[in-house]
Amino acid sequence: MSFKLLNEMYQGTPTVGAVFRNTKYAENHEKTYTYMVPEDMQPKLGDLGIVEKDGIYSIVTIVRVDKISLVDPKADYQYKWLVGIVDASVYNEKIVSELSVLNAMRAGMPDRV
Repeated sequence: MSFKLLNEMYQGTPTVGAVFRNTKYAENHEKTYTYMVPEDMQPKLGDLGIVEKDGIYSIVTIVRVDKISLVDPKADYQYKWLVGIVDASVYNEKIVSELSVLNAMRAGMPDRV
Protein backbone atom coordinates (compact mmCIF):
# COMPACT_ATOMS: atom_id res chain seq x y z
CA MET A 1 0.00 0.00 0.00
CA SER A 2 1.25 3.48 -0.82
CA PHE A 3 1.03 6.07 1.91
CA LYS A 4 2.44 8.80 -0.32
CA LEU A 5 -0.77 10.88 -0.43
CA LEU A 6 -1.26 10.77 3.35
CA ASN A 7 2.39 11.56 3.99
CA GLU A 8 2.28 14.43 1.46
CA MET A 9 -0.81 15.78 3.22
CA TYR A 10 1.00 15.82 6.57
CA GLN A 11 4.38 17.00 5.30
CA GLY A 12 5.38 19.91 7.53
CA THR A 13 3.42 18.62 10.54
CA PRO A 14 5.43 18.89 13.78
CA THR A 15 7.15 15.65 14.80
CA VAL A 16 8.91 14.07 17.75
CA GLY A 17 11.18 11.09 18.18
CA ALA A 18 9.92 8.48 20.63
CA VAL A 19 11.44 5.36 22.16
CA PHE A 20 9.31 2.52 23.54
CA ARG A 21 10.06 1.78 27.18
CA ASN A 22 8.84 -1.10 29.36
CA THR A 23 6.30 -2.38 26.87
CA LYS A 24 5.67 -5.59 25.00
CA TYR A 25 7.76 -4.05 22.21
CA ALA A 26 11.03 -4.72 24.03
CA GLU A 27 12.70 -5.67 20.75
CA ASN A 28 12.41 -2.01 19.73
CA HIS A 29 13.76 -0.75 23.03
CA GLU A 30 16.29 1.68 21.58
CA LYS A 31 14.87 2.36 18.12
CA THR A 32 13.54 5.90 17.73
CA TYR A 33 10.21 6.27 15.95
CA THR A 34 8.88 9.50 14.48
CA TYR A 35 5.36 10.54 15.49
CA MET A 36 3.33 13.52 14.33
CA VAL A 37 2.23 16.01 17.00
CA PRO A 38 -1.26 17.57 17.08
CA GLU A 39 -1.34 21.39 17.07
CA ASP A 40 -2.54 21.76 20.66
CA MET A 41 0.10 19.45 22.14
CA GLN A 42 3.48 20.77 23.31
CA PRO A 43 5.69 17.76 24.14
CA LYS A 44 9.06 18.36 25.74
CA LEU A 45 12.23 16.32 25.76
CA GLY A 46 11.92 13.59 28.39
CA ASP A 47 8.11 13.64 28.52
CA LEU A 48 6.26 10.35 28.62
CA GLY A 49 3.92 10.11 25.66
CA ILE A 50 1.07 7.85 24.63
CA VAL A 51 1.10 6.33 21.15
CA GLU A 52 -0.91 3.65 19.38
CA LYS A 53 0.86 0.71 17.78
CA ASP A 54 -0.92 -2.35 16.42
CA GLY A 55 -4.15 -1.32 18.16
CA ILE A 56 -2.49 -1.06 21.57
CA TYR A 57 -1.74 2.14 23.47
CA SER A 58 1.84 2.23 24.69
CA ILE A 59 3.98 4.59 26.72
CA VAL A 60 7.03 6.09 25.04
CA THR A 61 9.74 8.50 26.09
CA ILE A 62 10.10 11.62 23.96
CA VAL A 63 13.79 11.69 23.04
CA ARG A 64 13.67 14.25 20.25
CA VAL A 65 11.53 17.33 19.56
CA ASP A 66 12.05 18.20 15.91
CA LYS A 67 12.49 21.83 14.85
CA ILE A 68 11.71 20.79 11.28
CA SER A 69 9.09 18.16 10.45
CA LEU A 70 10.55 14.76 9.64
CA VAL A 71 7.46 13.50 7.76
CA ASP A 72 8.89 11.96 4.59
CA PRO A 73 6.29 12.02 1.79
CA LYS A 74 8.10 9.13 0.09
CA ALA A 75 8.00 6.81 3.12
CA ASP A 76 6.45 3.39 2.56
CA TYR A 77 4.57 3.54 5.87
CA GLN A 78 1.96 5.81 7.41
CA TYR A 79 3.07 8.15 10.17
CA LYS A 80 1.02 7.98 13.34
CA TRP A 81 0.05 10.63 15.86
CA LEU A 82 1.21 11.21 19.40
CA VAL A 83 -2.02 10.49 21.29
CA GLY A 84 -1.20 12.36 24.47
CA ILE A 85 1.31 13.32 27.12
CA VAL A 86 1.29 11.48 30.46
CA ASP A 87 0.70 13.86 33.35
CA ALA A 88 2.31 12.08 36.28
CA SER A 89 2.20 15.10 38.61
CA VAL A 90 -0.53 13.72 40.91
CA TYR A 91 1.27 10.38 41.11
CA ASN A 92 4.61 12.08 41.83
CA GLU A 93 3.02 14.22 44.57
CA LYS A 94 1.58 11.08 46.17
CA ILE A 95 4.98 9.35 46.18
CA VAL A 96 6.65 12.42 47.74
CA SER A 97 3.89 12.59 50.36
CA GLU A 98 4.31 8.90 51.22
CA LEU A 99 8.07 9.33 51.57
CA SER A 100 7.56 12.31 53.89
CA VAL A 101 5.23 10.27 56.10
CA LEU A 102 7.63 7.31 56.12
CA ASN A 103 10.57 9.55 57.04
CA ALA A 104 8.54 11.14 59.84
CA MET A 105 7.57 7.71 61.13
CA ARG A 106 11.17 6.51 60.99
CA ALA A 107 12.33 9.60 62.87
CA GLY A 108 10.00 8.67 65.74
CA MET A 109 11.09 5.02 65.87
CA PRO A 110 13.91 3.79 68.08
CA ASP A 111 17.02 2.59 66.30
CA ARG A 112 17.28 -1.14 65.76
CA VAL A 113 20.28 -2.88 67.23
